[in-house]
Amino acid sequence: MNWIGEIVQTAPSCFLEWNFAYGGATVNASLVTPYEPTVLSFIDQVAEFSSSVGKKPKGYKWTASNAAAAVWLGVSLNSGEG
Repeated sequence: MNWIGEIVQTAPSCFLEWNFAYGGATVNASLVTPYEPTVLSFIDQVAEFSSSVGKKPKGYKWTASNAAAAVWLGVSLNSGEG
């Protein structure tokens, strides 16, 4: 589990969590082709968020004072050893 999942798991049950991440995603699919066509790039993940829950769906009562968003971009270097 990632760190944001840990925060949500220990928080009150009123929290909602959406995860738009794809393991092994590239930053920009037009520069580096994803290893699978179903894997969205980081840019595509942000666009997916922005066009969905980022628009604050009806019925959700979050505001700037009671909401949080997290973005994480990681790089894994694997030398192929071990």
